[in-house]
Amino acid sequence: MALNDFDIANRALGRIGNREFITSLDTTVDGSENAELCSKYYAPARDRILSRAPWRFASRMAALLEWDAGVTYPDWASGTTYVKNAQVTGPDGNVYYSRQGGNVGHTPSGDMDDVWWAPGAGAQIIPGWQYTYGLPDDYLQAQYVFSGARPGAMAVPTIDAALLFGVTSVGMLPAINGAPPQVPFVVQAGYLFTDLPNAKLIYTYAAEDVTTFPALVVDAIATELAVDLALADATKAKLAVGLRSEAQAALDRAAAAEANSEQPDFRPDSSFVAVRG
Repeated sequence: MALNDFDIANRALGRIGNREFITSLDTTVDGSENAELCSKYYAPARDRILSRAPWRFASRMAALLEWDAGVTYPDWASGTTYVKNAQVTGPDGNVYYSRQGGNVGHTPSGDMDDVWWAPGAGAQIIPGWQYTYGLPDDYLQAQYVFSGARPGAMAVPTIDAALLFGVTSVGMLPAINGAPPQVPFVVQAGYLFTDLPNAKLIYTYAAEDVTTFPALVVDAIATELAVDLALADATKAKLAVGLRSEAQAALDRAAAAEANSEQPDFRPDSSFVAVRG
């Protein structure tokens, strides 16, 4: 039987000792209190886990659109669920971006302590970069700006060639022992800043199809959600302390398994090292 998002929620409920399981995260289908709680906390817990490692199953590449100072953003709507970094025009006429996914019913404001919304200052936030790009709608976490070479590829200049012949590209640092050139960038206030034109971003997106999630990632999400559910119930709040440790351990196991499921190209020693004998 295919895994569903509410199956993950039920695992989380079980971990806090709650046996009143749900049949859907859609509260119009399951109107129980547990369904309402799980619906509220599931997406943020999932997105936190997805944001903490460069999972291949949740990775995408996008050609970024350069920021336009004249762009307008849709008005915030109380019934709309916003993903992380979504941009809206608030009731006060200012632009805001969503700090996290699953953002619904929270009014944007200028309060810097607001955990849901932050002012979207756009290109004015970090002057000095040549290019400013908007982020994809489903963006969660940047991995790297694509330099034209895959991670671990050897078909790019080594550090020796870069040092001897100055083989570099605009906006890139030299490759190190065959690794792809690293493109400097920074993400802030819902924008990506870099010196590379026509940039393409490899990023982690807000994946929703749980049938593509590895088993260890499912376990990490369920444990992370259990922490939130425990904190939301005054009678189970003490469980959250132990569950936090379990959630971190589950994340570590999943990340280790992900790292062990690839084999980068062999990187020989630098010729400067090899000549030592």
